[in-house]
Amino acid sequence: MSEEVLSISAPPASPPLRALYVHHVGILGGSSRSLYELLRGFPKDTVAPHYVGPKGKLVEMLGSLGIPVENCRGISQFDNCAYSYYRGLRWIILLREVLLLLPTYLALARARDRWGRFEVVHINDITTPFVAWLAKVLFPESVVVVHARAVQRTAETRRKRWLRNLYLKCADAVVAINENVSESLPDGLPVHVIHNGIAVPADADAILEKTHRPFSAAMVGVLARAKGCPDFLEAAAICRDRGYDIRFLLIGGGLRSANGWRDRVLQWLNFKEDIGTEMSLLIARLGLESIVVFRPFTTDLASIYREIDVLCFPSYLDAPGRPIFEAGFFGVPSIAAISRPKADTFVAGETGLLVEPGDPEALATAIMSLHDHPEDRKRMGAAARRMAHQRFDARENAREMLSLYRRLRDARFAAAGQCQSGAGA
Repeated sequence: MSEEVLSISAPPASPPLRALYVHHVGILGGSSRSLYELLRGFPKDTVAPHYVGPKGKLVEMLGSLGIPVENCRGISQFDNCAYSYYRGLRWIILLREVLLLLPTYLALARARDRWGRFEVVHINDITTPFVAWLAKVLFPESVVVVHARAVQRTAETRRKRWLRNLYLKCADAVVAINENVSESLPDGLPVHVIHNGIAVPADADAILEKTHRPFSAAMVGVLARAKGCPDFLEAAAICRDRGYDIRFLLIGGGLRSANGWRDRVLQWLNFKEDIGTEMSLLIARLGLESIVVFRPFTTDLASIYREIDVLCFPSYLDAPGRPIFEAGFFGVPSIAAISRPKADTFVAGETGLLVEPGDPEALATAIMSLHDHPEDRKRMGAAARRMAHQRFDARENAREMLSLYRRLRDARFAAAGQCQSGAGA
């Protein structure tokens, strides 16, 4: 009698969730880097990402992950952030956004024609409401997720009400990167807090003990007025004049020539946030050439933070930036300008020190204090590291985002099924 062997196969895996990501920035700043880390952090074969955005370093890095890209001239914005909302001459910037309306539409239409339908359209910044509206028009079957990455203007204005109503109609979820941003969003929006993240560096432990070198304070990221870069240089001059042997690093910003007519017009209107030339002139005027060091952009975070004793983030944006939690993974405390820090990202006196924005004297005093008190520096660095592991692990946060996608998608399918059942009845 032959014995029949039954083979029980595992249930088939769910197909990857098809998602379209839209971002308005080509350079690798904080928002771009956070998107890159999110896409890297998803579990294998759970998300099939596609991308629309302008050319730049981000596109190159996404290409290295095998992500299909649709390039465009630019993405139209409407900015109502607390720092950069439109007022006075800043309304002129809207001319650029109007000119980008057609390229934005064409890029999204090409993505639809090229790739077809998506379950999720993820808009990487809430400053692009036109994209949210277009997503509902061009991808009506998709769930729309909007990322909020900066503190919004909280004044009750017509533009705030307009944005609130638009996102109530067009966004299935608004993802705030921290509690500071969440608190600033208009009431009634479907807000979820999911922190930015980085892949936990395998070599973080190895560089917690710094090698012998001069004490170093640093800013990390693109050089910008909004980030308080000129204040950092003013603080460097104060520390030097008081006899401190401190090295000041500017990492990742680079110095770009600004001799074109466009640069001169933007500088004259005080719209220019890329201030490389201005920084070079300020270094020369203050005589800082011997203590200020520039480092180019690199994806090797260990090579950055092994050179740093304290991370400076004297930003005017009133929110904790990505470099703060990157530094935390490597046990580096921060000096930050945040008016009301939330416990999910920064604890004054525990993970770093607080200063007022636009106050180089206060920034210099904080740097000198951490120079003079290594025991405080070590204690704060350890607390920052614990917080980084708890809040900013890219893989854990990507799983949380994936869970949100699936819940929204399943709710959409369930609602569609009910509509069809009702129509059939």
